[in-house]
Amino acid sequence: MDLVGESGFVYGQSEAIRSVNAIIGEIAQTDIPVLLSGESGTGKDVYGKLIHQLSRQRELPMAKLNCTMLAPGDLLNQMRQSLEQAQEGSAGTLFLDGIDELDLDCQKVMQATLQQQEVTSGGRASLRLRPKTSAASRHSPRGARRRTSGSRPALP
Repeated sequence: MDLVGESGFVYGQSEAIRSVNAIIGEIAQTDIPVLLSGESGTGKDVYGKLIHQLSRQRELPMAKLNCTMLAPGDLLNQMRQSLEQAQEGSAGTLFLDGIDELDLDCQKVMQATLQQQEVTSGGRASLRLRPKTSAASRHSPRGARRRTSGSRPALP
C-alpha cells in the first residue's frame, strides 16, 4: 500500500498525523538540517523521502547513507559511494539513516565533512556536498546523550 498520497503527504486523519504533515510541509521548503526521531517502524524513512519530494531539490536524486556500524575510515568512502550512486555526486538530499549509531570518531568526521561541504577520500577528487541533509534516529538527541554520554550537540 502506498503511504504517500498525490499531495505528497502521509495518509492519516488523526491530529498527530495532520500536525506532522504540516510541519514537514514547512521545513521541506527550507535548507535547514532535519532530524527525524522515533522507534523502529514509525515512518522516519517515509518522512525522509517525503521531505525530499517536497523540497526545492526534488529534481535531484536522494542519497541515503546507512550509518549503523560504520568505522571512521569507512564513513567518507560510504558517503562518497552514496553520492556517486545518486547521480554523478550531485544529490538533492543526503539522508543519514541511523545517525545515532555513529561513534564519537565518526561523528567528528561527519560534522567536519558537513561543515566543509565536500567529501575527499581515497586520493580521489573531492565531491562538493551541498544537499539538504536529513537524518533518522531511533532515539531523541537528549536520550542519546544520557544513554551514551557521547552525542555531539552540533551534529543534526
